[in-house]
Amino acid sequence: MKNKLYTGLALSALLLCAHSIAMADIDHGDAPTPYEAASNEKGIWQRLGNVNGNDDGVTWSVDGRQTYGNDALIIGQTVTFKFNFWQGNNGIHTYDQLLAVVDANLDFTFDMATEKLIYKKIDTIGDRYQTPNDLSDARYLELLVDWLVPDTYTADTTTWLRARVHCNHVSLIGATGYLSQGETEDYQLTFRPVPEPATMMLFGTGLLGLASIVRRRHNS
Repeated sequence: MKNKLYTGLALSALLLCAHSIAMADIDHGDAPTPYEAASNEKGIWQRLGNVNGNDDGVTWSVDGRQTYGNDALIIGQTVTFKFNFWQGNNGIHTYDQLLAVVDANLDFTFDMATEKLIYKKIDTIGDRYQTPNDLSDARYLELLVDWLVPDTYTADTTTWLRARVHCNHVSLIGATGYLSQGETEDYQLTFRPVPEPATMMLFGTGLLGLASIVRRRHNS
């Protein structure tokens, strides 16, 4: 009877341990199936944005780096992505890593060879970080990268961007799979045509040009 009791307790402990391990992942990428999953734990070391588990570390500008947010991207124009990287604690690692990939060809995969927006090894020694005012024990860095939105997209196009951070405990982070620390953030990207005022300006310029041609012909 005691053996059965001990066996039951041991199995319960193993199940509880397995559940705890499964629940240890603090962050999962939000891109839906059929995108391959990505997960992280121990986000106290590196993260994107201000809060672990929140998608708050990536913004972008569609007006030439004047303002940043999460608006729809403009088809055929350049967008600037801003990645806010935090290092909350100093460990033994010599560098941190940031990776961002966008599914540009809309095939539900993050292709590291052809669709990588940025891969950056960030030196943790020296003054490569800026110290923020509100977290004196943390290090903070902004990284910017431009991307030309394909002019083959339409207003119905949507795709996903994935950003990940980790330290040098793995030599090269990938767009999918499990990482022992850091954070993964996924963002759905939507698109819109050139804004209407610009379209109307082009149309108006065309009308003026046409009127000028008609006037010259009439005068001749």
